[in-house]
Amino acid sequence: MLRPPLVSALLALALPCGCEAPPEEGPPEEGPCGLGFRDGVGPFFTMKLIEGQTLLDWLRELERPISVESLDELVDVLIKVCDALAMAHSLGIIHADIKTPNIMLGEFGAVYLMDWGNARIGGTPPPTDDSGRPQVLGTPSVLAPEQARAWSIDARTDVFGVGAIIYTFLAGRPPYPTGTIEARINAAAYARFRPLSVVARKAPVTLRKISARAMALNPADRFQTISELGAALNAFRRARVPAPAVTLAAGEVLMQQGEPGDFVYVVREGTFRVAIDGVDLPHTPGPGAVLGEVAMITDKPRTATVTAITDAVVLRIGPELLQEELGRVSPWVKTLVESLAHRLHRHSTEGR
Repeated sequence: MLRPPLVSALLALALPCGCEAPPEEGPPEEGPCGLGFRDGVGPFFTMKLIEGQTLLDWLRELERPISVESLDELVDVLIKVCDALAMAHSLGIIHADIKTPNIMLGEFGAVYLMDWGNARIGGTPPPTDDSGRPQVLGTPSVLAPEQARAWSIDARTDVFGVGAIIYTFLAGRPPYPTGTIEARINAAAYARFRPLSVVARKAPVTLRKISARAMALNPADRFQTISELGAALNAFRRARVPAPAVTLAAGEVLMQQGEPGDFVYVVREGTFRVAIDGVDLPHTPGPGAVLGEVAMITDKPRTATVTAITDAVVLRIGPELLQEELGRVSPWVKTLVESLAHRLHRHSTEGR
């Protein structure tokens, strides 16, 4: 007969899989998933057979540099992982071994979070060995600091695990890739991994920041819930939607002098008239021209009114998308762009 702690561990493993008590008629193994008890064996559960590809195998097949499409696909997968973890956390269950081999990609976009063998109730101490010493459970290359120290865990431990998957994807290696098991556990205890700003400098800055926050040494500095992390990934994903096109009729005002610079516009079709204090400037921007960038980058009011001379189409770029794209370039290029924008704004206001 299993001891009570082991029964609890079995239940912790079965509940996230959606297991329920089997119907009275028929053996439980005939169903896709069942939870039951058998004399001479004790409690048990059965699971549906999952077929697909692990996230690890999917990552190994990718060519580097990573394409935009692959990046978006990974974020979509992790959003679903966050949803699955949110359900488990609502039951008080922590997975505690989030890593690429434990995520399965099925047909039609299905995502499965596998291997709940290390799962335990949040806030409970880790199991001990025969000598009474707490055990370090998890995978050394992606351990959260509290796991490496054999402390109690909570939902923020799984937050760290999802952040470590982002890190692995962007860096092409896990946070603690080499060394003995003891050395990696030691590094994990203090979150001593190379920052993504060094090992994945060209990766999207917003995604790097999400990973860094999720993997903070102190759980209090991380996303406090897995749903909060999922929301950040959702926001990142929405910001990567291509810039929407806006159609204007001849004579329609695109932007007004003095209003906030909420968007940058790239002219795709048509021509525009630019006026400062009611006086038209000699140039008429056309296809390829960028309008409104100075006001948005400098966070200053617009210095001119822009009106469509002909029917026109522009691409509208918001601040999140602009910052994301600036984050892709070298830091000195971003600094140069911002400096030039401030100079242009100062020049245009001083000359009036």
